[in-house]
Amino acid sequence: MVIKTIGLGLRAYVMDYHNLMDIFIVVTSWIPVLVQSPDKSIDLSGLKFLRVLRPLRTVRNIKALKVIVLSIIRAVPLLKSIFIILLFVYVVFAVLMLHLQKGNFKQMCFSAPNGLPTGLFYPSSIP
Repeated sequence: MVIKTIGLGLRAYVMDYHNLMDIFIVVTSWIPVLVQSPDKSIDLSGLKFLRVLRPLRTVRNIKALKVIVLSIIRAVPLLKSIFIILLFVYVVFAVLMLHLQKGNFKQMCFSAPNGLPTGLFYPSSIP
């Protein structure tokens, strides 16, 4: 990153969006290393998932991959109605199963009076 900045110059390096993304990923990768609390109350290791964004720079160089990615991005708004119908179906079946079960599995693994395991397939607490 430093060599590329020296070769292109700071202004040309910052003008490219992929380079800005690269700077952002490198800086967020260094934050957990630099900010270490002695009692480990601050856990910033979740920022490592941003490293996944680095291979997205190859989309710019490979034309066939760029066409595929752009077509997927353009198709997402058209699939909005399908996602809504799918969500509706999931909610309907979730409500249906909650209604059908009516708490049958409430004390399936542990019996309430003594707190001992009762078994998965033959619970003693279900009437």
